[in-house]
Amino acid sequence: MNFRSVFFNTSNNLRAAWRIGILLLLWLTLSMAVAGIFALFVEAHGKVLLPIVYALLLVSTFVVLRVIDRRPFRSVGLSLHSRVGLEWAQGVFISFLMITAVFFVEYVLGYVHLT
Repeated sequence: MNFRSVFFNTSNNLRAAWRIGILLLLWLTLSMAVAGIFALFVEAHGKVLLPIVYALLLVSTFVVLRVIDRRPFRSVGLSLHSRVGLEWAQGVFISFLMITAVFFVEYVLGYVHLT
């Protein structure tokens, strides 16, 4: 086992752990920089910063995909197409059903009391 095999697999691609590490490092760096800028100039609350941090995660994912993996952004399932609204609504509806089912089971078993 040579030193190069620690970083690259047999297909000469960067190993997954290193790609994930680069993604997290990039995301944390961008998030701290933007949060620091907001803290200096604006009294920002979590409701404002959270969407920005998520957007920075998308930007970091885009950069890692394009620069390191040389793959399109939609290769991870994130793309804009004609069914985005329908797929989003289905996800919200299924999530609502799952949370309601958990609540119903807890209510029937007596773990939850409504006042």
